[in-house]
Amino acid sequence: MVTIFTFLEEHSNLIGLCSSICMLFVTTIYAVITWWNAKNSKKILFETIKQNREERQPYIVPTIGDVKGSSFDTSTSMRIQLNFNYKLENVGDSSAVTIYTMLYARMEYQSDHKLVYAHLMPNYKHSLKVGQTTKEMLHFETDEFREIIEDLEISYAKNMKRIETDPTRIPFKGPSIILRTLYQNMIGQWFESVFGAGIT
Repeated sequence: MVTIFTFLEEHSNLIGLCSSICMLFVTTIYAVITWWNAKNSKKILFETIKQNREERQPYIVPTIGDVKGSSFDTSTSMRIQLNFNYKLENVGDSSAVTIYTMLYARMEYQSDHKLVYAHLMPNYKHSLKVGQTTKEMLHFETDEFREIIEDLEISYAKNMKRIETDPTRIPFKGPSIILRTLYQNMIGQWFESVFGAGIT
């Protein structure tokens, strides 16, 4: 212990210099972080004021493009996927942020118009600038695909019966595919865009 105290006394100036340098380094990092946060806060504030003043809002238009099916032999069962390629386009006057996209099928003949959801969702995208377009994909797995087919079979049987008895009646609808997008503007307000199409 005496040796340690002696070392500290003999090198007190050097230790003090090292401590000062460390404090300077820490203070500099803190100042840079504070400046960066202040800069970002100022930028967000100006963007908020500008958006409120000009009443500019994002508007995302979701559309479904190609639909492709695939199957895989897993040796124990057959795995089926129904892939929906979709597009999101921001046609508004401001950027959209915190974008969530969900895909589901609304059954027409199963109990309470049951909703069958796509696999691994929602899809997330951080932002979409004005005029920007993004292409993404969501898919239904085997069980969901079979439920959709079951609803289509019911629709087909009803329409065949309709054709035989009274073809002038309005055709029975099949299940519907719904593409739903939730997103925020720059001040945290939520918006929703929905695209829907029937399956026949």
